[in-house]
Amino acid sequence: IAVRSRRARSTLFRFAVFCNLNFAAAAFYNFMVGALLFTTIVFLPALGQGPLGQDATRAGLMVFPRGVGTMAMMLVVGRLIDRIDHRALLAVGLAITAGAFEMMARIPPAGAGLWIAGASIAQGIGVGLLFTPLSALAFSTLGAELRTDAAGVYSLLRQLGCASGVAVMTAVLQSRLAALIAHDGGAVGGAPPQLADAAKLAAYAGSFRIMAGVAVALLPGIFLFRILRPAAAVSAAE
Repeated sequence: IAVRSRRARSTLFRFAVFCNLNFAAAAFYNFMVGALLFTTIVFLPALGQGPLGQDATRAGLMVFPRGVGTMAMMLVVGRLIDRIDHRALLAVGLAITAGAFEMMARIPPAGAGLWIAGASIAQGIGVGLLFTPLSALAFSTLGAELRTDAAGVYSLLRQLGCASGVAVMTAVLQSRLAALIAHDGGAVGGAPPQLADAAKLAAYAGSFRIMAGVAVALLPGIFLFRILRPAAAVSAAE
């Protein structure tokens, strides 16, 4: 695609958008946020209906607070976007997201529903702090002639991040599960229910802890972004 785009007159999108440092960095973070968020959306209901023994309704109720937290925080960020350094918002958002993953890694067998709901709200708040600053940073320093191409690429990368995150972390989850059950002398399909549930909880906990580590590892990269002036931030957010 890259070679064809350089030679052909009509292309899917222009790779020139990646020459802009703010857009390239924001696109990468958009990919990673999509991967982390969507993987959680897939994992938590499966965890609730699996080893935690919840029905579909309760499993859904455990995770819906994330949407409330995200919506509320995005409304708050909309009012703060022209007053606070965007990188500070990203740093706080990533830190809260990492903390939410650590909470998910420590889900207690008793009272798991409330614990997951609290972790979901925390993650929603963290993600709500990421979306608006990333969009502002991505498009504010791009020329008007590139923004249409950039919007398509930006959206595509989030979708690719969602799919890639689920694929990679599902493979990690299955690998950890097989290793844990094998360590206890069983096989994944033939392990006793108690052993299988304990192994699944441990495997999910390990996977959430890996995602927490990824969120922390993303923190230093926020210094790649160029600082936006308040006027530029306001026009980008609008």
